[in-house]
Amino acid sequence: MSQELIAKSAADFFNVDLAELKSPCRKDALAWPRNICIYIAHGKGTPKSTIGRFWNRDRTVVYNSVRRVNERLESYPKKRMEYSNFLRYLETQKKKRELGI
Repeated sequence: MSQELIAKSAADFFNVDLAELKSPCRKDALAWPRNICIYIAHGKGTPKSTIGRFWNRDRTVVYNSVRRVNERLESYPKKRMEYSNFLRYLETQKKKRELGI
């Protein structure tokens, strides 16, 4: 699964512009979806430097994003539910792309 697919799906799911999602803005409405994208890419084995380049960030941001997502998933049930819903949405988008829909 490509970072581009993850990012586009996050932009659609969280109702934000892809350019804003990749921007340096730190608002939670953008940072949370961005951190989830980074977390998923990291979980898929994508190198931290590659993830950082895609998001126009340093690789240390990848470490921090993974840590933040882990903390929120452990501490906030609503964030855990939102994350689960996004994963389902992402799988749907992946299947649509494979089928050419």
